[in-house]
Amino acid sequence: MNKKCYFFLFFITTLFFMIGCGPLRYNVVHLNPTPNPVYNKKGFLISLSSGYLEKSLPLNFEIQKFIDKENDIDGGFQTFYSQHTEETFYSYNLFGFLRQWLRLKNRQNPWGSVYGGLQIGYGLDERERALYNNYIYTHLDIGLLVGLYRKNFTLVLGPRVGVGGSYPHNSIYIFFGPVIQSRLFLIKNLGLGFDICYVFGSDSKADIVVIPQLYKWFVLWRF
Repeated sequence: MNKKCYFFLFFITTLFFMIGCGPLRYNVVHLNPTPNPVYNKKGFLISLSSGYLEKSLPLNFEIQKFIDKENDIDGGFQTFYSQHTEETFYSYNLFGFLRQWLRLKNRQNPWGSVYGGLQIGYGLDERERALYNNYIYTHLDIGLLVGLYRKNFTLVLGPRVGVGGSYPHNSIYIFFGPVIQSRLFLIKNLGLGFDICYVFGSDSKADIVVIPQLYKWFVLWRF
């Protein structure tokens, strides 16, 4: 059995354990999207995106800008909102991050990046499975993305991990998993993007379940 099969079985087993073996009542943390992997020293990058998130409609806005061009450091800010399409569930999130680009001195384009950020969120959940109707959470999110970075095309992958806390659960949760990102600028500074994210997590009591947007699509503009 090859490595892809082992990874698939591990993912399916983890998913069924979290959904099937966990308690009947729990709350959900909707994970912020991974920052856009666009190396843009000239100015700002903004994006609007949506995706698939457990029968919810997620909407995300992101803005990025270089902070230190000499040392290849940029940063950004996200606002993230999701609403269940059938039941009463809302999630409001803010996410800020800093990122260090990894680039050889004799190369124009980077080969990777490391980011660290903080997400703060609020959930309003009136579904039958909800442990609490109102709750807040915050976590540290760290990721390493390596691959092909070009002016008009990006294809990268890497691990993403994090740890955080929630109230009134008074518990600490962790999450981890792989991310794949692609971006393509078709018309000068107007681009499209697509992400695949299999990051999941929970706390020791499974009162909190961390869920990402498994599939996500973007519209980007750099200026």
